[in-house]
Amino acid sequence: LISAIPAAAEGMRCDREELETRLLHRCLKAKAAGDLGLAILESLAARGALDLKACREALHVCGTSGSWREARALLRYLEQLGERRASDFGDAIRACAAGGQLEQMWQLAHEAEQMAAPADKGTQRAMMQACRHAKDVAGAEALWQRMCGRDAMLEGPPDPDALSVYLMLCA
Repeated sequence: LISAIPAAAEGMRCDREELETRLLHRCLKAKAAGDLGLAILESLAARGALDLKACREALHVCGTSGSWREARALLRYLEQLGERRASDFGDAIRACAAGGQLEQMWQLAHEAEQMAAPADKGTQRAMMQACRHAKDVAGAEALWQRMCGRDAMLEGPPDPDALSVYLMLCA
């Protein structure tokens, strides 16, 4: 399909980049990162033609689907553009958590904290779930300590769902 894009673009009177972007937005709107969407992402990114909106939408889809490799690649792309933000880290961390990649998840969480972009409550909940699935009691304990730290408490109490997951793991 990707190799047929130049001919299809000519038939639609638009350029390849515009057609790829349109296809990518359709794939992402359907919340389907899938092989086609990811191939288009790679093609656009390789040429430096991936727009920020599509990149962030794809990162969000990866966060819910567990496509952690793709999420890491998208985060690197945003870094090259100088456009990374806290929500981008959150999506990439959730992708690693959903994909069962705890080492990658912790690495990104540490990197986000160094940039003063601590994980939001939804991301913390996903991280706690990943610890539970991996039976990583030490990781869950460390995460809970972070969630209950003085700076974190300024934003309000820890997420009750994360507490529930933590208690189930401890039990």
